[in-house]
Amino acid sequence: PVNLVDSYENRFAFACAFGATAMKCLSILFFGTYSEVFTTEMIAWIESPEVPSYIGIIWKIVAMFVIGIAYYPLFACMATDYKITGLVIGFLYSAL
Repeated sequence: PVNLVDSYENRFAFACAFGATAMKCLSILFFGTYSEVFTTEMIAWIESPEVPSYIGIIWKIVAMFVIGIAYYPLFACMATDYKITGLVIGFLYSAL
């Protein structure tokens, strides 16, 4: 979907987007901060002692997929051939 190998344009922007995505995934993986992905009720259920530990790992994987899907429009806006349109849509998406 996003070809990053063939182009040398927007390398710094792609690095920033990858950094933001990686930081969000690492914060979930190492610190368990689900607050931006799941509701407080879901977080309380995941952290309750009755829930087996493998369920928490599955929810971490699901959270990382959600983050990847949420950050994909930033990569798509940077990789588009229509630079002005991609710039405007990417700026509006990231401002939300």
